[in-house]
Amino acid sequence: MAFISEIKAGEFNIRLDLMYTSDSTNSFGEVTSTYATTYSFWAKKNVTSLRNINEKWEGDQLQSYGNFFFQVRYDSTWVNTLKPTWRLRNSDSPNETYEILSWIVDPRKEYVEFYARLDLD
Repeated sequence: MAFISEIKAGEFNIRLDLMYTSDSTNSFGEVTSTYATTYSFWAKKNVTSLRNINEKWEGDQLQSYGNFFFQVRYDSTWVNTLKPTWRLRNSDSPNETYEILSWIVDPRKEYVEFYARLDLD
């Protein structure tokens, strides 16, 4: 990936929420998980490959889903606490939630790259 200084600001055009899981026990003793937003940031979204894009019908509309790369600026406040159970959510489309498959922290601490799958649940 390019140095963060070579990337134009307009390329970071998707607002993402980083969501953590919070477990609680209900009155029946069942453990339930809910997600809450912990951080928000701008991201650059890239499709991994057109071969990884799948389609399904929802009502009368064809929906595409697949695996994506999201590049965000490095921020030590959340990078050091990142967990594999956390999710990414598009702030503009709250129904668009991504399962984090992996992440890479740039050795220069300029950016973090998430590899994520669109969560269809």
